[in-house]
Amino acid sequence: YDVLTSMNNLITHFEKISKNLMAQYELSKSSTHPVIKGSLRELFISEFLKTHLPAKARIESGQIFDCKMNISHQHDIVIYRDDAPIIYLGERNNLLFIEGVLAVIEIKSNLGDSEYYQSLDTNKELQNFHYSAEIIILEKNKLQDIPISVRQKYYKIKKKKIPYYIFAYDGPEKETLNK
Repeated sequence: YDVLTSMNNLITHFEKISKNLMAQYELSKSSTHPVIKGSLRELFISEFLKTHLPAKARIESGQIFDCKMNISHQHDIVIYRDDAPIIYLGERNNLLFIEGVLAVIEIKSNLGDSEYYQSLDTNKELQNFHYSAEIIILEKNKLQDIPISVRQKYYKIKKKKIPYYIFAYDGPEKETLNK
């Protein structure tokens, strides 16, 4: 195989996955209950991710909280470290430590203006959460008393942003959203 053949195979693979997801989406339309439809559509994406992400990443759902006890809204899919603790409250109702979150994905059947702006607000809220290392630094209140290695770690943690994605089965073209 040369690189071009490998890339073509990869593109073909994901085109087939895309067609499969859209077929599952169409099948989910046979349900008349909106919660069931939404749950099925989240399941389709979760199953895709489970087969395409490394084993160190697990797929969860629920609320994210931080060291200051800020608690997010419910998130459809949270890509979570497999070694991070989790508080199970029941099926798809987990409390997830911010330190274990690798990414967040919101699933939308149709991405209209209100869903788009609501998702942007949710992302903005989530990006303001605090990591536990920040508390140690802030309680000290004197940066010069803290070893340089700890300060460097603090700055790296503080600047970390959670990747936040919106997956929509239907909605405006990308060019429309960019406006």
